[in-house]
Amino acid sequence: MHMPSIPMETAGFEPEIEKLIERIVTEIRRFAADSHRKTLRLVEIGTALTAERHTGRLLEKIVEEACAWTNADGGTLYLVDCAKTHLSFAIVINRSLNIRMGGSTGTIPWSPVALYNADGSPNRRNVSAYAALQQQVVNIADVYEAEGFDFAGTRTYDLQAGYRSKSMLVLPLLDHEGELIGVLQLVNAMDPETGEVVAFSGENQKICESLASLAGTALIQTRLINDLDRLLQAFIRSIGMAIDEKSSVTAGHVKRVTEWTMRIAKAIHDEPRGPFGDVRFSADEMKELQLAAWLHDLGKITTPNHIMDKSTRLEGVYDRIDLIRTRFEVLKRDVEIACWKQMAQSADEPLRSEAARSCDSRLNELSEELEFLSECNRKDRLSDADIERVREISQRTFLVNGVRKPILEPSEVENLSIRYGTLNPAERNIMNHHSEMTYKMLSELPFPKKLKQIPIFAAYHHERIDGHGYPRGVKGEEIPLQARIIALADIFEALTARDRPYKRSMTTEEALEILIQLGKNGHLDPELVAFFIEHRLYAAEGATVDDAPIERLDNQTAKDRLL
Repeated sequence: MHMPSIPMETAGFEPEIEKLIERIVTEIRRFAADSHRKTLRLVEIGTALTAERHTGRLLEKIVEEACAWTNADGGTLYLVDCAKTHLSFAIVINRSLNIRMGGSTGTIPWSPVALYNADGSPNRRNVSAYAALQQQVVNIADVYEAEGFDFAGTRTYDLQAGYRSKSMLVLPLLDHEGELIGVLQLVNAMDPETGEVVAFSGENQKICESLASLAGTALIQTRLINDLDRLLQAFIRSIGMAIDEKSSVTAGHVKRVTEWTMRIAKAIHDEPRGPFGDVRFSADEMKELQLAAWLHDLGKITTPNHIMDKSTRLEGVYDRIDLIRTRFEVLKRDVEIACWKQMAQSADEPLRSEAARSCDSRLNELSEELEFLSECNRKDRLSDADIERVREISQRTFLVNGVRKPILEPSEVENLSIRYGTLNPAERNIMNHHSEMTYKMLSELPFPKKLKQIPIFAAYHHERIDGHGYPRGVKGEEIPLQARIIALADIFEALTARDRPYKRSMTTEEALEILIQLGKNGHLDPELVAFFIEHRLYAAEGATVDDAPIERLDNQTAKDRLL
């Protein structure tokens, strides 16, 4: 039932009582407003703590907010070790002594606090160890007069620093399962009006308990996020290492491409001038690029080993040059048999001698042709004359069980006619498919927002500036800069690698000449190639290539030749 309000002056109260009621109402309003303000502040602190991803800064915020809330002169945050036997100093702050240690300022060289004595018994004499072991809050008005705890270390520190530790509030930090994370220790609550050291009030203790709960939750959240991030990075690196191990031919390739990629990216980030002067990579973008480089050949796990490891033109599951050698031996046998038959059927010595000479000439010709085919099987490049001679030799036949067969099968002629490299068109298509598979596989992974471009960066490293690359045939600026960087790193590593059995290792100068040609013909980004050469990134510290001066390139700069 609604009761109408009665004016104060008609309520029949004495003036003194009316004033008392007004004061009570005012105090209630002030208390309500103060409680509301503190509640909002706790919410703000909780939001700020949970938003912080850097562990060191998070720990600093926890101590700073606790000191600000209680007007404490100093605070220390300990973290328990994995074995839960020691508390390590993580943050130390003291305003009057102007001390800030730990967190973003570096490590603290002080010895950790043992939770257990040498005999294995709980260390209940140390107040921080006690709060950790008992998971209890300890509120002490004056540590010099406290009983049950050993503050000899505190007294010694005070004597050396010219300080007087007095009031202390120690709170355990627990995770969502009640497991110990660390301990928050505040010292010397200051009266905001007089500046005198006072005991930590019961209200401030309760608030700090709430703050400790928020801090524990935020710390565990940050740890979990950072642990998951480290797990993801380690897992991706392990995939890259597995890809390297899949093929003995390209072992270490992924790792080296990643190293070259990050050298180039860092140089671009640090250069304020030139075509990439406006490019700056954030820490997250650097991490995204690094992980993409580790995964750039992920699709090769679907590529057959005999194609990945194909070191000669005739190599498949085995090298078919051995079959060709066998056929030539059969052909030589036929020549020798024919010769011996001819000699046996003639008593004329000149005819016999001529038959022998013809046989030797024919055998030498076959040996030379076999050596030529063996050389074609191994050579980096074949000329038009080489290919034409392969086709001429392929016209030869040999006899098996009365059946004439070609000395070279059509597939062998095709492979021995590969102008550059060891892969025929069908094998090249299978090899190239790894980029499409890289994109498909990575697109299935739910990468966080800051890593969403990994599938594109990794899969597009075989795209060309002129649009004739794969898997999508995109061109120019449609190819992200990060993918263009990986492309350059991938090719330069392949050119200078010393562990490829199917080709000789190039000198740095030879590799750079090829990069220039690839930049001029629309394969690579010409500005990126020029940047790579002009900044001598090929001679970066720790590089596995020779870093002698490239005099010919210095005389005529790469930029002049490319752009």
